[in-house]
Amino acid sequence: VGQARNIGLIEAQGEYIQFVDSDDWIEPYTIASCCRFLQEYEADIVCFQYVHEYESNKKVINDAGYTAPVLMNKYEAFSAALLPGAVSVYSWNKFIKKTLLSGIQYPAWITAEDVETTYKIIAHAEKVLAVDRKFYHYMHREGSMSLSPFSQQTANVVEAANNYADFAKRNSMIQNSLQMDNAMCGVWYWKICYANAML
Repeated sequence: VGQARNIGLIEAQGEYIQFVDSDDWIEPYTIASCCRFLQEYEADIVCFQYVHEYESNKKVINDAGYTAPVLMNKYEAFSAALLPGAVSVYSWNKFIKKTLLSGIQYPAWITAEDVETTYKIIAHAEKVLAVDRKFYHYMHREGSMSLSPFSQQTANVVEAANNYADFAKRNSMIQNSLQMDNAMCGVWYWKICYANAML
């Protein structure tokens, strides 16, 4: 997946990047809406919400806990990057100015490439906007990478979470105690996900 994202970034000719994974889909008005959001709020990234789709036709709507748009500076967004909610670590729930991805590459041959990379993109932004719009449909299929049982590759999430904490320290990305709490909760969230995968 990481290598596919890198190739896409090389080939992309537009001003913005939107990742859509192979089994998933977005609402027809997603791109136009995100362009308007970026212009209206003078933001660099739009984070939106999503619907979990299942082969049984079950749907689970993600609830981020807010309704009005939330505009954050990069420090606020960075501290929330590893947590579920307004920002989240996923590549596919974001509409991004392509300039933010300059010099950034996704790890090519590992899982959890999002956990290793998204926070670095946010660190390049000035403003990040979160909107409660369910633009993305995430399809869960039996045997998909996201549902694979525990393996050595699953351990990548722990390394990625530790790398996030190191990056925050090196680049002074934490500005206050609330952001520190959010960041550390995010790190432990992914470590707990790793532990659960071992069960």
